[in-house]
Amino acid sequence: MVLPASSVRAAEPNETAGARHLADALGGSPNDFDLLHERMLEPEAGAALWSAKYVDSRTGEVHVVYRDPSDGAVAGQELATAHIAEATAQLTGCGPGAFCPYAAVRRDEMAAFLHRALAR
Repeated sequence: MVLPASSVRAAEPNETAGARHLADALGGSPNDFDLLHERMLEPEAGAALWSAKYVDSRTGEVHVVYRDPSDGAVAGQELATAHIAEATAQLTGCGPGAFCPYAAVRRDEMAAFLHRALAR
């Protein structure tokens, strides 16, 4: 389940911000969410991201929350996905309008490539 980002409260401790985000997104109180595990994710490109797992004491469901230390934004999986995409683009040079050696090639792109290669 993708949860919308919560408002930023930069001075708030990570653990509190994560529980508040879940309470805002799923309902209930921040006290309904117990921290199970937390860690800092630091991709090779240097974009650190705080990650934590919480258990909802009402339902027993486990939820993952991420926080960007640079701006205090708290969100679910979409924040981690954005950071991973950014780190990958920095490492490989791959991104919008750039050559991506591992990206899939569409039929029309392959046809253009073969036409240029065989036209010589």
